[in-house]
Amino acid sequence: MNLKPFVYILFALLYSKANAQKVFGNEWIKQGQPHYKVVIWQNGIYRINLSSFTNSGIAVGSIDPRNIQVIQFGKELPVFVSGEADGTFDTGDYIEFYAKRTDGSFDKYLYKDTSSFLNPYVSSISDTSLVYITWGTSPSTFHFSSYSNTNFGAFTPEPYYLQKEIQRFDHTYYFGQPIISEYNYHSSEYLEGEGWSSIRFGKNFNDLNFPLATKGYFSAGPEPVLKFRLSGVSDYSNANPDHHHLLRLSTDNSSYSTVFDTIYEGYTSFQKSIPIPSSMIGGSNTYFRFTYIDDLTSTVDGGTVSYAELTYPKNFDLFSTTYTELNIRTTSTASDVFLQFSNYSGSSPVLYDLTSLNRIPGNFNGNQLRFLLKRNVSGNSLVLFDSIDVRTLTLLEPVQFANIDTTQHFDFIIVTHKTLLPKATEYAQYRAQRYNVLLLTTEQIENTFTFGVHHPLAIRHLADYLITKQDSAPGYLLLLGRGLQHDYVRLPQHNWLNLVPQIGVPSSDVMFTNGLGGASPYEPAIPTGRIPALTNQEVDNYLQKLIFMENRSDSIQLWRKNILHLGGGEGLSQQNLISSNLELIRKIAEGRYMGAKVNSFFKSTTSPVETNLKQKILQSINSGLGFLTFYGHGSLNILDIDIGNHNDLSNKDKYPVMYFNGCNVGNISADLTGGVTTIGINGAAYILAKDKGAIGWMAHSNTSIITNLSAQTNAFYSNFFKDNYGSSIAEAVRTTMARTIVPGDEVSNCHNQQLIFLGDPAYRHYTPALPDYTISNADIFITPSTTSSTSDSFAVAIILKNQGKAVEDSIKVLVQRKLPNGGSILMNKMFAPVFNTDTLLFYIKSKDATTAGQNQFTVTIDPEQQTNEGIESNNTASINFVGTWNRDSVLLNTVFPSKLKVRIETESNYGSYIFNSDLESGVLNLSGSDFAITWKYSS
Repeated sequence: MNLKPFVYILFALLYSKANAQKVFGNEWIKQGQPHYKVVIWQNGIYRINLSSFTNSGIAVGSIDPRNIQVIQFGKELPVFVSGEADGTFDTGDYIEFYAKRTDGSFDKYLYKDTSSFLNPYVSSISDTSLVYITWGTSPSTFHFSSYSNTNFGAFTPEPYYLQKEIQRFDHTYYFGQPIISEYNYHSSEYLEGEGWSSIRFGKNFNDLNFPLATKGYFSAGPEPVLKFRLSGVSDYSNANPDHHHLLRLSTDNSSYSTVFDTIYEGYTSFQKSIPIPSSMIGGSNTYFRFTYIDDLTSTVDGGTVSYAELTYPKNFDLFSTTYTELNIRTTSTASDVFLQFSNYSGSSPVLYDLTSLNRIPGNFNGNQLRFLLKRNVSGNSLVLFDSIDVRTLTLLEPVQFANIDTTQHFDFIIVTHKTLLPKATEYAQYRAQRYNVLLLTTEQIENTFTFGVHHPLAIRHLADYLITKQDSAPGYLLLLGRGLQHDYVRLPQHNWLNLVPQIGVPSSDVMFTNGLGGASPYEPAIPTGRIPALTNQEVDNYLQKLIFMENRSDSIQLWRKNILHLGGGEGLSQQNLISSNLELIRKIAEGRYMGAKVNSFFKSTTSPVETNLKQKILQSINSGLGFLTFYGHGSLNILDIDIGNHNDLSNKDKYPVMYFNGCNVGNISADLTGGVTTIGINGAAYILAKDKGAIGWMAHSNTSIITNLSAQTNAFYSNFFKDNYGSSIAEAVRTTMARTIVPGDEVSNCHNQQLIFLGDPAYRHYTPALPDYTISNADIFITPSTTSSTSDSFAVAIILKNQGKAVEDSIKVLVQRKLPNGGSILMNKMFAPVFNTDTLLFYIKSKDATTAGQNQFTVTIDPEQQTNEGIESNNTASINFVGTWNRDSVLLNTVFPSKLKVRIETESNYGSYIFNSDLESGVLNLSGSDFAITWKYSS
């Protein structure tokens, strides 16, 4: 029986292009009314007694039962309310209704082309659905009315009804048509042939065999019709077409006859309806066999069937059962339809006419069970049941909706699971210090936007709602909780991992918002990050790392500009290509703005995994890294350069962002263990580890291709370290995707969709707004370290560090030399920009014995404070030096070579020993001498 039209009408409207006003899925909610929910796990009749209401804390005395509404999938269901006539809910009263489990209808709207929707009978997530109970102040128009007409003699019994037998398959999740068959490379979009289906049949595989019940077949009725969807699951590149598939039927599971023969190509998926000859229908069962013929040149030939639906005329023999769903479409023009069943095994039959909203008690005539019902010109959808078929629901839970005041303009959205709410609330409170935060559970948004179904469309509808209703889109979307890829979700042993659903196969958090608000299909409309926690402790582990990194007292540190590049590859040619690509992006990171110090390790062997770099890599991370980029071969658990795992690290308070460019490294939603217990290089373990690991993690959820990775990493470095310096990681990811979209190049675009970011989407990596030049006493030294009477000269060496933003401004450096006799010499000079670390030299000729002895050199960076710095108090340092030499004249030699002109004055005409100007020109009178030095640069 097909009751789908009345259940899913509203959901279809969500996506109706003809619908002028945008619909989000929350329109069904009865504002101002209480809402309670019950769980539905199977199609059938459900009852809620008065005691269930009272035991759930509902004050039934205030409810007029005539006003009760029962809602599923956004549409009001017909409901029978016992004892409603008196307007009060009394002992013995109950409500009763027909409801359905979730099928695949929701999944249809995930597909890029809804006609490619594979399986309408199997939900990709869960079969469980919710029914909502609510009541207002006016009577519902969907209550069953009692109908009883016993004038059977005035009507002729219907000879048959149309029975629908369905075989739904959920054995295997198929990824559908690959973008590149050679690599089995798939888009995250839901494309042709993707979804749950049967086991594979075909060459080197068993046939697909199954029966459908056809007991009570009425051969004088219309011809049976079989509807099914057949899909290819292989593609032999040297043959077109490459599939030759047959459907054969048998009445006894022994002798089979062909009823369908088709030849087709590749991953084509198609729905077919074929008539079935009456002679092929078995007396109890009809047996179906999908098989193949090996008469093509293809070496592989595989197919799968998503469902098979047989509609056939059936007589009214119930074969000692009590429950059935049926559709009646009579040719009679009489006012009523006469149904007469035999072999009914119950004693209290009731027929619900879901079309006419009538409740009809059964009438026995001997062993015949009779009903008269009002004829509907479009047919009648019916449910026949007995009291033993009714399922009683005992718990009604109050419903929490996502009550969103869009005038508040939320700019940081957190979606979490209710089990993580304690620490998620702390997280939201922390983020509320900087943002207007909206914290919602998956349960709240699913109640609001997907009728209670645990489905990724709930998150997408939420995002669409906020983007549409607010003046501007939210700034960030945080998915706070572990998700699971669709091909694992239906497995009971793994379903518990799916706290905050994933979308796309391979997973793509980008697809929660791609294409919304004018964004392209290959970039998120809202910068998105995920913290894949399973427990509150894991949430807190990350939160404490985030709080420390964003509020650390030593926020400006040079080590945070350290970047580690790791280059792998298979064979010398690929290794050289990878190292060349890393060299290109190294220049970006070391250049203006970031001024990073990049250290690189490269694979140099042909073995699958380079192991001799592990300790050096771990030491680099533990010593302090801001960013790590890997480029090579990888998987969810291993790289072709061994970097150990999170358990090998001791990098407390020094948490880098890690960027992995290798196949499937980012597909944590396909990991079936999860959390910090995971070994290998799983990103969840690094993100969730306590006091170690990473603060951000980027990697791809799918196979990745070297040329596409090169373009993407180059774009990311240009965006993050240069063009959009200061943006958050997630913002840089979005900008990178926008820049690397190539119309018509699905492989390039898939690399965008499948780049996963784990971490807080608002987290800004170390990108100081200002430069910060720093020196310490230890950064000044004399070279050579010893001088003597034979020394020609020495230099004051200054290790200058810029631990802030790299700017292209020259730097003035002042050196004050205090002489043993109390005199002073000031020297200053403009040096070329310092992006990270450089050694500056002041050269001094060693010839004057009067300057021998204790010398103090005091260095001041930016002495006139012309450069606005992050910290101004770290610009001065000193060193004491004891020198021995004969005579001395001062010579300054810097990285800017110049000519020095010296003139000797024999009279003492100057009263000061101090020279406070720059070194363009000047005169210096030396204490205790009869001469002065005058100098002036000449070009």
